[in-house]
Amino acid sequence: SNERPKKEYPSRSMIGGDCERQVYFQFRHPKRQENLRVYRIFELGNVIEDHVVEILRKKFVVHATKDDGSQFNFTDDDNKITGSIDGVIEGLPESSKPHLLEIKSYNENRFKKLTSEGVKVSDHKYYVQMQIYMHEFKLEKALFVAYNKNTSEIYTERVDYDELCAMKYLNRSIKVYNAKSKDDLD
Repeated sequence: SNERPKKEYPSRSMIGGDCERQVYFQFRHPKRQENLRVYRIFELGNVIEDHVVEILRKKFVVHATKDDGSQFNFTDDDNKITGSIDGVIEGLPESSKPHLLEIKSYNENRFKKLTSEGVKVSDHKYYVQMQIYMHEFKLEKALFVAYNKNTSEIYTERVDYDELCAMKYLNRSIKVYNAKSKDDLD
């Protein structure tokens, strides 16, 4: 079936959206995915993520899955949020500490915007996603890796943990979870 399963809690990837009401609708009324082109784009993103992990493993220690092959998932019942991380990377020359690893694929236009503005400005929802992950996994840094689907260029950015940002959006997830209607939101 092409219908997305209803989530018990809002996911970390949706909670950083611009509008609380939009987040509410994505959580309470998941859309059917009938556009096969969009499905193929998401599948290509998974292939690219695996490819980037293999590239990184040539130089660094990357924990992208648990021993059983599954992703590192979490459910935070207190903050009413779920998620799964791309991995954790160790051995970066800038730091001896492990970093959250977040990998995204981009088209040319979005890639140019990202490289000129950084992830916090160009893709704030990904920035929020990393903040929540760092909070949940008690990591101080993240490595954001973007792959340009048009040119195969790779952009990396180290991101510091921002507790205020993480808490703001974790509180938003509780608010969205507890909302009885869109009118309960900003």
